[in-house]
Amino acid sequence: MRHDRLFATADIVTATGHEYTNACMFRRNRYMVENADLLLAAYDGQPGGTAMTCEYAREMGVPIRLIMPLARAA
Repeated sequence: MRHDRLFATADIVTATGHEYTNACMFRRNRYMVENADLLLAAYDGQPGGTAMTCEYAREMGVPIRLIMPLARAA
């Protein structure tokens, strides 16, 4: 329901694909960087998609502001 509500209230919705694939998140992240003036990332320093997206932003010259995520309660 939250997803549907966000879509209904969004000014613009852009689909980078119409089905989930192994590459869909990679494609989405590249699209966001290529269309951003600033990358705001909640990044804990671990390897993965966020790290790759931050590296791509650096390569593209997009400024990055990192937010350290709060530690999860055990």
